[in-house]
Amino acid sequence: MQTRPEQLPDDAIGPRKENASRVDVGSITQHLQSREMRGSDAASPGSEMEESGSLKKRDVILDYDAVFNTSETRWPLVVFSTVGRLGNCLSAYATALTFAGRSDVTIAVTQSIYEMVTLLVEPSSLSLPVLASELLFEAQQMGAAEVVEPDYLRDDMVAHLLPAIERAREERAKKPGSRKIYILEGYPNRMKMLAGHHAVIRSNFQIRRELKQKAQNFLDKIRKKVGENTTFIGFHIRRSDYVKFTKNFQKCSLPSSDYYEAALAHYRARYAHPVFIVASDELSYAREHLSHAQDVFFSDLLNIVYRSL
Repeated sequence: MQTRPEQLPDDAIGPRKENASRVDVGSITQHLQSREMRGSDAASPGSEMEESGSLKKRDVILDYDAVFNTSETRWPLVVFSTVGRLGNCLSAYATALTFAGRSDVTIAVTQSIYEMVTLLVEPSSLSLPVLASELLFEAQQMGAAEVVEPDYLRDDMVAHLLPAIERAREERAKKPGSRKIYILEGYPNRMKMLAGHHAVIRSNFQIRRELKQKAQNFLDKIRKKVGENTTFIGFHIRRSDYVKFTKNFQKCSLPSSDYYEAALAHYRARYAHPVFIVASDELSYAREHLSHAQDVFFSDLLNIVYRSL
C-alpha cells in the first residue's frame, strides 16, 4: 500500500487550488519574452518594488486558451506539481529548472508552486512557464493530461521524472500533432540532481527585496550590540509536525538540547567572534533551550514568511 501525501509531514501538504480565475494571457512564447523584458528592467527600483508585491497574473499564469488555443505552444508540456509548502515548492522549482536546461520538451510548474515560491523569491527573476490550476483541471477532465506519480511506498520522489519526460518526447515523435500535458507529482528532494545547475537556480532564486531589507536591518541592530568583527551563523530548528513525523515514519527523534550545545561549541572553536541567528517554527522551544547563551539571537523573519501561507 502506498504512502499517500496526507501521511507526509505538513511541509509536504498544501491546499490544491482548482478554481483559479481565468486570465487573458499570451502564449508560452509571449510569456517567456515578457519575463525577459521584465528582467531587463529590473534595475529600476521603483517599478520593481511595485511589480514585486503583486505581479500581474496576466503576465505570468497561462490559462487553457493561452496554451491550447494557440499555434505557438511547444508540445508536449511537462509540469512539475507538488502540494507541499515553501521548502518542497522551492525544491520542485529548482529540479524543474535542471530539466528545462537539458530537455527539448516544455518544462513548466503549477500555479500553486509559483505562488508559494514567490512568497520568498522575486517573481520577475523566475523563468519557467506557469500553468493555471484551472487549466490543469480542465485538461484532465478532457483526457489531455496525464498524472505521473512517484513511488510513495519507497519514498522515491525522483525516479519517475526522467522516464516520464523521455516518454513525452517519444510520444511526440510518434504523433507530432498530439497535444498532451504530463503532470509530475511528488516532492523531488535529491540535491545531487541540482549539481551543475547552480548558476541558473541562483539566477532564478533572487530573494524578495523587502525580505532582504528586513534581514539586513535585523543584522545591523545585532552588530551595534556585539561589534562589527563578527561572523553570523544561521541556526535552524525545525519542529512542529516533525516531532511526530520523525517518530512515526523515520523511527527516530529530533535532536536534543545536547546536540544544540555541541553545535554551538563546534563553531565557537572555529571562529573568533561567532554570532548565532536562530530561526525556528517553534521559537518558544528554541528560546527555552538557547536563550542562556550571550552569542545567540532569535529571528522571527521565518515566521513572517510563513504567516503569509
